[in-house]
Amino acid sequence: MVGKTLSHFRILEKIGEGGMGEVYRAEDTTLKRQVALKVLHADLSSTMERLDRFQREAQTLAALDHPNIVHIYSVDEADGVRFLTMQLVEGRQLWELIPTGGMNLEELLDIAIPLAAGLAAAHDKNIIHRDLKPSNVMVTDNGGVKILDFGLAKLRPAPQEETELPTQALTAEGKVMGTVPYMAPEQVRGSEVDPRSDVFSLGTVLYEMATAKRPFHGETTADLISSILSEVPPQVAEVRPELPADLDRIVRRCLEKDPTRRFQTARDVRIELEDLRAHVVSSTVPGVDRPQKIASLAVLPFVPLSGAEEEYCADGVTEALITDLAKIGAVKIISRSSVMRYKGSALPLPQIADELGVQAVVEGSVQRFEDRIRVTAQLIEAKEDLHLWAESYERSMRDVLELQSGLARAIAEEVHIVLSPDEKARLAGRGQVDPKAHDLYLRARHEFHRIDPDGILRSVRLLRQAINIDPDYVDAHIALAESYGWQAAMGMGPPRVLTPLSKEAALKALSLDDTMGKARAVFGFSTFVFDWDPVSAERELRRAVELSPNDPFNRSYLGICLCVTGREDEGVGQIRRALELDPKSAMIHGQFALGLYLLRRIDEAIKHAQESLRINPSVLLAHAVLALSYRDQERFRDSLNAWKNILVQRSAGKLAASMERVYEKSGYDAALRHAANRLTLACRLSRMLKFLPASRRPYASTMVAAVLLSQAYEKDRCIAWLRKAVSDREPEVVALRHYPHWDFLRGDPRFEELVERVGI
Repeated sequence: MVGKTLSHFRILEKIGEGGMGEVYRAEDTTLKRQVALKVLHADLSSTMERLDRFQREAQTLAALDHPNIVHIYSVDEADGVRFLTMQLVEGRQLWELIPTGGMNLEELLDIAIPLAAGLAAAHDKNIIHRDLKPSNVMVTDNGGVKILDFGLAKLRPAPQEETELPTQALTAEGKVMGTVPYMAPEQVRGSEVDPRSDVFSLGTVLYEMATAKRPFHGETTADLISSILSEVPPQVAEVRPELPADLDRIVRRCLEKDPTRRFQTARDVRIELEDLRAHVVSSTVPGVDRPQKIASLAVLPFVPLSGAEEEYCADGVTEALITDLAKIGAVKIISRSSVMRYKGSALPLPQIADELGVQAVVEGSVQRFEDRIRVTAQLIEAKEDLHLWAESYERSMRDVLELQSGLARAIAEEVHIVLSPDEKARLAGRGQVDPKAHDLYLRARHEFHRIDPDGILRSVRLLRQAINIDPDYVDAHIALAESYGWQAAMGMGPPRVLTPLSKEAALKALSLDDTMGKARAVFGFSTFVFDWDPVSAERELRRAVELSPNDPFNRSYLGICLCVTGREDEGVGQIRRALELDPKSAMIHGQFALGLYLLRRIDEAIKHAQESLRINPSVLLAHAVLALSYRDQERFRDSLNAWKNILVQRSAGKLAASMERVYEKSGYDAALRHAANRLTLACRLSRMLKFLPASRRPYASTMVAAVLLSQAYEKDRCIAWLRKAVSDREPEVVALRHYPHWDFLRGDPRFEELVERVGI
């Protein structure tokens, strides 16, 4: 083949050979780059079925984009020859790098961690390697790790006949596929494989890297298979006593015969290896040319090592660390809602950091066992993927708050931030917490962040249970204040009931710790929308921003307050800063859209409302901004659709459907009058049932009815229902003076009296 040209690829030299075919270095004459070109064995395309299967597999693999997996560029045919083109990797195969006595620990981990990361990324795409071995791992000239032939093992041709070589490939289709010394027990039996089979192969490779020996042996293939199925290899520590016991533990768990007893994912293996590096190699990685100061940081979702059932615990640690770091003014911290979008992501860290606009990331793991918790974290400079620092913390569950604060202080030190005395005080440990109360709190926050009515109701119930167990648990009071506030904002109940409950919980939190910025922000915003006291509200909100300068909602609440009270430029600036801290937040985009709508910057408001709904289609605020903005632009069909979305999410799907029928028959104004009539009827019904407890009484928003009537220009009825909304202390009444949809009422003494009554 050397010297020939296939399609637009000129073959330069042969560089390898495997079960699928021969590999050549080739030049892509069109793109002027060198590639690896694999000419496939003829019998891979001997039948249409095999050809179709090969094509499907290759397309799936081409979609893998990970720095530790060799990328497939194309599947081609020329002159009757089928071939793959792939990324050309300059380096050596892993087996060439294993010295006679085995690798030292640092070298082993430098290769093993990215190797496990590549496996995990492919498993996330439901792709299994089936033939992981040292000859399928390349180490580049600059130390990078690349996995070859990913997922293609099952495409290999069947062997002509069995030989006595213990390294032969057993690849008969429908039977056994792989290279025997590295195969899992279920593979050699011909049973179905899954990602745990690759974990076994990974353990075999790790064993060989550590000891320069394979864990399983046999003079013949049959002997080798028997060894894999029944024998327990010598411990790594027996062969290399100088290596840590934790490495032996990791390898032995990978090599469990029963798949249910192995690590269940390659990601678990990667985290364990990273923990090992953090504990044994060094708490600070030496020899790294690190930046003098890191000015922006994202905490990526921590991984639960105890299984998916502990996901809420790992999410809670992630949120707590972000909350603590948000108290530091000298570094930008990306908020929770933006980073949680990368949970389980296979994207390379440099890409994630670029999308979030940060220099560095923190990632880690959480493991609970009995009454203790272990958290491991590492700091990574994202552009070069340099590991700057790693550490593990283990405490009893009663001391989890101290653990979280200590982790935040350590990270602040590692990014070379000089903390002010106030910041040091805010990051100090906060004593003990009852483990049962803390578990209920974590479950409540997990429910809250679903941002749907059912989740928020469940969060309230769980938080009240936590407070009953530990009445002085300040975080639970803050979370309860936030949950009640969101219930009021989402129209889940009467503001006259919910907003005082929110204020009460926030005040209780502040009585326990007056440095909690989130509590002060919730209290301040409640003071604004319920007490109509903009002076006190602004004072509280500015203090909240001072206490937690990186909390986006503190800034967003302050921004809305400033916009409504006439400081539009500063208000928009605060909300824009909130977006920088939480660029992937649907709610912040929605609040920015609202601020722009208040300022009559309609095109910009639409843009941010659309972005909010692209991130999360259920944000009512964004739908409302679109409904009002489209009406302002006389885009009646678009406005109607936005109103229908609001009604559907308020569990009024039948009303949305009837609204559509009226629109088709009589037009936009008639459709809105129809919806307003139905809602006003529901409001009257709610008021007639005052003998029922508020929690059991159906609630219909008087403000929504008033806004619908405003859009249909029903002046008298609109003012009547707006008067009820003011009496009900609906949050939106604070902006009567500014909202464009009230313009047709301006100058009417009845409307102006309401504006003066609110007084903002």
